[in-house]
Amino acid sequence: PGVKELSYRSGELTLKAWLVMPRNSNADKVPAVVYFHGGFAFGFSQLDDCLPFLGAGFAVMTPTLRGENGNPRNFELFYGEVDDAEAAVRFLAEQPRIDSKRIYTFGHSAGGAISALLSLRPEIPVRKGGSSGGLYSKDVFSDWKKFVPFDLSVEKEKSLRLLVGNIGFMQREHIAYIGRSDTLAAVAGEAESGAKISGAPLTLRVIDGDHFSSLPGAISDFVQRIRFE
Repeated sequence: PGVKELSYRSGELTLKAWLVMPRNSNADKVPAVVYFHGGFAFGFSQLDDCLPFLGAGFAVMTPTLRGENGNPRNFELFYGEVDDAEAAVRFLAEQPRIDSKRIYTFGHSAGGAISALLSLRPEIPVRKGGSSGGLYSKDVFSDWKKFVPFDLSVEKEKSLRLLVGNIGFMQREHIAYIGRSDTLAAVAGEAESGAKISGAPLTLRVIDGDHFSSLPGAISDFVQRIRFE
């Protein structure tokens, strides 16, 4: 109930999204979260993950990106999709009931990588970003070699698609949650070291759970941190 299907423009592309406004809010302007789904396609049940944001008074936009859910263009794996993510944020900021000064991003797994990469983009209307299980190392591309859409022998192709290795270029605060039992926890040390050396605004929080079971705790903590900003 209350979910509005819409479309937004990313360059020449018209892409699908869903927008949900918080119930019982009479405010002229409400804060908002752009939520990037896990995996490489959006399932409507993933809106359930966003209920804590809605309950805290945030509007939630769940965009789909190029090459998924019947959208045009090809899957690029954390490259052109970041352009789409930025376009989604800019689209949301223009909506009449959205407080454009209080827009946040959050994502899980592949969506967490997208949210994290947005922290490298200057001059976009995002106050703070968050991710759960979204910090990857270059090793992940070898694990995904069956569907990687680029030449794995080209190191630059990998580095352009990750926050780790580019932490020194961060433009705004990002909180990265990693489950204590998540295999991705191995990258935490490298990420923390990169942030410390560069002074980048990256905060790592290791919480209970694995790649999937840590998501509710990550969202709950992030909600509490942004709720009264």
